[in-house]
Amino acid sequence: MIRQDMNINEVREATKSFLDGTLFPGVDMEDISQAKLARAAGFAGSALTQFLKVKYPVGGESEKNVAEKLKDYFLILKERLLQVTPEITFILTKEAVQIISLIKFLHISKEFGVVSGASGVGKTMTCRHYVKTNRNAKYVTCYEDITPRAFFKRVLKAYGRTPTGGVGDMVDEIIDTIDGSSVILIVDEAQKLRKRIIEQLRHIKDETGIALVLVGSDEITTQMSNHYKYKWDQVDSRMAAKRKVKPSISRSDVAKMIETTGITLAKEIVDFLHDIARGGGHYRRIKHCLKNAFITAKERNETPGIEYFRQAIGIIRG
Repeated sequence: MIRQDMNINEVREATKSFLDGTLFPGVDMEDISQAKLARAAGFAGSALTQFLKVKYPVGGESEKNVAEKLKDYFLILKERLLQVTPEITFILTKEAVQIISLIKFLHISKEFGVVSGASGVGKTMTCRHYVKTNRNAKYVTCYEDITPRAFFKRVLKAYGRTPTGGVGDMVDEIIDTIDGSSVILIVDEAQKLRKRIIEQLRHIKDETGIALVLVGSDEITTQMSNHYKYKWDQVDSRMAAKRKVKPSISRSDVAKMIETTGITLAKEIVDFLHDIARGGGHYRRIKHCLKNAFITAKERNETPGIEYFRQAIGIIRG
């Protein structure tokens, strides 16, 4: 919970939750990064890295200053999110069908695979939907420079266990917990994984035989084929399937997304949003455009027309 009287450690934990998308439940924050957060809060990315690692001083910023700036940013963001804005819920798009079909195959066959795709095509939302509708599915996400200890703590928490000990102890506990189970582990933002984490995941997979899927941006497939290939040598040959999701957003998908908000928009606005989605950013850009347009219109006590959506996309593109 974001409060005015948060202490430094509470702000640090809130920041970690924000980066993994759990600070504001139900709100998609998957496109945020440490660099973007630092820039939005008003300090250097290196200061945020040191703040999260509890290492100071750096870049002329004190720990207290960074904590105050982050808290102020989260309070402002919370206030904006509390305003009445349309909330898009999950729909089964063509991209979602591709992702779910691969996850189901891996889940049933207890295999290891990869899903990759451009930012904004709905990978995270689809994975979370699968977990929400399948009791035997667990989901963890990564952030830049996540350590093995921090990662495996998340895995244990996903399985309802309390993390204790070092990395080796946690890996052993994960193996004991899931050995022989029919659970699939979904790891999102997997392009951010360190080589040691990847090797430990391979070990867990070998020991338990569970289903495992790594989900990430197009960068993950690039890493597997260029000078980062050393990270993936031990797991590439073990993968039963790889799927690169190609965006093919249709106007009917856009219309369905808007319908889930419970609002009705003019045809020209739906057409405009479809054009925006095809231009890059896809579904996420529609969500951001809707929020921006409705917040601005609400502040002026007006109904959002096409001009508000044009203004919103201008703000998003910068």
